[in-house]
Amino acid sequence: MTKRKAAATAAAAGLSQPTRAKSARTAAANKASTSSKLPPNFEWTQAGGLAKPGVPHMFVLSSSTAAAAKKCAVFDIDWCLIKPKSGGKWPKNATDWCWLFDSVPDKLKQLHSDGYRLLFISNQSGFEKGTTSPKEIMQKCELVISELGVPADVILIGSVSHFRKPDIGAWEFFVRDCNGGVEFDQSSSFFVGDAAGRPASGSRKKDFSCSDRMFAANIGLPFSTPEEFFLDEPKSEFDWGAPSPQSLLNAAASCSLPGNLLSRRQPELLLTVGAPACGKSSLAERVFVGEQGYSRANRDLLKTPAACLRVAEEAIKSGKSVIVDNTNPSRQDRAQYLELAKRLKVPARCLLMTTDKALAEHLNMFRQSQTASKVRRVPLVAYRMYYSKYSEPTVAEGFSEIVRVPFVYKPELLSQRDRKLILNWTTAGH
Repeated sequence: MTKRKAAATAAAAGLSQPTRAKSARTAAANKASTSSKLPPNFEWTQAGGLAKPGVPHMFVLSSSTAAAAKKCAVFDIDWCLIKPKSGGKWPKNATDWCWLFDSVPDKLKQLHSDGYRLLFISNQSGFEKGTTSPKEIMQKCELVISELGVPADVILIGSVSHFRKPDIGAWEFFVRDCNGGVEFDQSSSFFVGDAAGRPASGSRKKDFSCSDRMFAANIGLPFSTPEEFFLDEPKSEFDWGAPSPQSLLNAAASCSLPGNLLSRRQPELLLTVGAPACGKSSLAERVFVGEQGYSRANRDLLKTPAACLRVAEEAIKSGKSVIVDNTNPSRQDRAQYLELAKRLKVPARCLLMTTDKALAEHLNMFRQSQTASKVRRVPLVAYRMYYSKYSEPTVAEGFSEIVRVPFVYKPELLSQRDRKLILNWTTAGH
């Protein structure tokens, strides 16, 4: 197998390519690197597998002259190191940039002289969405590196995945594959970013999010804003913009499953009602399928409502109980299952998940991290649709009982890594 085919196969399988390896360049990377004065020792590679055909999760620019280091200085790019030269919010093209402050290049060069590995990292979800040109962004990064004149690594995260800040996938990749096996000293390393949760002040508008500060907290690095780092301004006030994961999980850990969760009447039809990622499937799989032997009808697995109805009917006719593990927000969504239970003369109970909306949205992002994006996050529009369609289930619909079920956090059910991941900050509701 040729090196080019091997690299492409590894990328498609989700295997990251070491930045110094002679892995295949993507067409976009190759075109970008031939259109600027990028030194010959720099190379674009792709990492993390494909977000969609032709679009990797990450484009990585690295230099064969960048030495492994114990200290890492990590920076966001736009409005942290550079800004549009034209004065607009967004750049017009690859050459529309200038340093954010005059002191930026000298400070970066000094960090390099002091033994820091320089890493510039940027979320670019427009690559996957098709709204942003990878070629143009990569050309701009090449121009920045060329003008800077010292080795620096660049990671462009092209997807909404576990690689995207504030999630830690890109940082874990860099630590594991790009620093020659040398671990960074977290106390000596740091991250600088402009998405810091700051309120409006003077001519500066309110920060669009707190994702950079969250990212620093998640990877355990000290954090500064560009103004604090490059201009020595005092620490600014900020708001995380979301409840802390620890507070959400502390509340969930104090909950318990209701005493009437299980039924002595068999067979039965159980219907869940709850937002995406509120804990429905975990409860269904662990308690009802795993412990009680119920059949399970799940729309994500079976794809259509008709298939879910068919599985439910087959289970009941065979004498088994079944749990219909879907969101089921409206009376209309629930009616067909209640009609089935009535026709087959079995009781139908409703498990109404009472998980806090903020917690469900956080668990949505955690699931993406936990599965390394094998299960991608549910878009926020799905939450808006659920709550717009939601109608409180009642006995009058035909249920024999409505059982209110909270999300119960049991860290002992998670691996050590997952117990850390679930406590990471997320931009769940944004």
